[in-house]
Amino acid sequence: MSQIEKEVQETKEDTKVKEKSGTPGTVGFVCGLLSLILPVPIVDIILGIIGIVGSGYGMQENRKRRGLAIAGLVLSILGLLASIWFNFIFSIFFFSF
Repeated sequence: MSQIEKEVQETKEDTKVKEKSGTPGTVGFVCGLLSLILPVPIVDIILGIIGIVGSGYGMQENRKRRGLAIAGLVLSILGLLASIWFNFIFSIFFFSF
């Protein structure tokens, strides 16, 4: 094979579709974790929604690397439910006096 043919073959291999990264799943995981840890109610709701969307997209985008996306989905749902529950309880106690 000539030098040109080798370069063409290397270029074809480089332009193949590479494996997708797990970035949306990681973003969903981080947002879900923060929604559980941070004590700011409105920010928790926003982070929970972002985490659910990011984790859902991460699970659809990459079939092989779904671990963080699943964990992010679970944490995001738990964080969102905890934040809604905290807001509900806080509003009952705050407005009852």
